Amino acid sequence: AGGGMMSGIGGMLVSGMAMGTGSALGHRAVDAVLGSRHPEPAAATEAAQQLVAEKAPCSEQAKAFADCMSWASGDMGACQQYFDAMQQCRLNRSNLGGNPSQLLPSELVDRCIGSRIWILLRGDKEIVGTLKGFDVYVNMVLEDVIEYEITPEGKQETRLSQILLNGNNIALLVPGGKPEGVV
Repeated sequence: AGGGMMSGIGGMLVSGMAMGTGSALGHRAVDAVLGSRHPEPAAATEAAQQLVAEKAPCSEQAKAFADCMSWASGDMGACQQYFDAMQQCRLNRSNLGGNPSQLLPSELVDRCIGSRIWILLRGDKEIVGTLKGFDVYVNMVLEDVIEYEITPEGKQETRLSQILLNGNNIALLVPGGKPEGVV
């Protein structure tokens, strides 16, 4: 019936796609694993990065991280310092305060970076993991993940060190991880 959520992307390990990097980094990460989906991905990625640099907070850090991921062919270990700088910039911006009721949904998700979250997916799957980053399409990078799947044989649990979750599959996000006692 399928190899779980990771079978489609072959166990890709990426540790960063924060909102500030936009979809260019997400596309680059997927292209690095699955191969290019466009005749000229470099030109498309460059154009998208330019838009990010013009509009997004922490754009310099986001661009440095995206450039490193490009040069390092998606090797997160080689780009960790750039990712950390981008996340620190975003954390500094989120610590400036603000009334949560006046924040956009993406800003609320941004405040969950580094925290455990419980994600209900479309279908019969749930994910619990530590949010490391996300992009404007709410594609998420999660670490220390537990995937729960309801099958005819019962509930199956799969542990994964790191995943890239497609935002289109998300039905509900709950900060704080899965509550105890919830089946």
